[in-house]
Amino acid sequence: MAAELMALHDAHGLTVRWADTRGEQFHAKALRVLGGGRDLLFLGSGNWTNRNIGNSNLEANLLLSEAGPVGQNFDQYFEKVWANRGGLEASLPYAAWADSGLLKRTFYRFQEWSGASTF
Repeated sequence: MAAELMALHDAHGLTVRWADTRGEQFHAKALRVLGGGRDLLFLGSGNWTNRNIGNSNLEANLLLSEAGPVGQNFDQYFEKVWANRGGLEASLPYAAWADSGLLKRTFYRFQEWSGASTF
């Protein structure tokens, strides 16, 4: 999935970074839309897979359609984690864990197709 997203880098400026974990998981999911008259923040525990989106694994998410100060706090937190500000060691560049191998890509596609994905 990350390799597919990075393929959009040149055309759309999309960049992927990894959580710099040491065995634990970084499991947060968030979508921030700011601009074009929108100020949205969507976050929660639900994975963004066909299985979860299709209501096969019920979890909780929250949509703030007017995020305001909460969205601004999120933006500050995200920038701190993304850029490793304040001495934080939270993220790594894409190249640190890049893997565009056929086996991993095939396994990912099978999981999405079959509904077995849990990422």
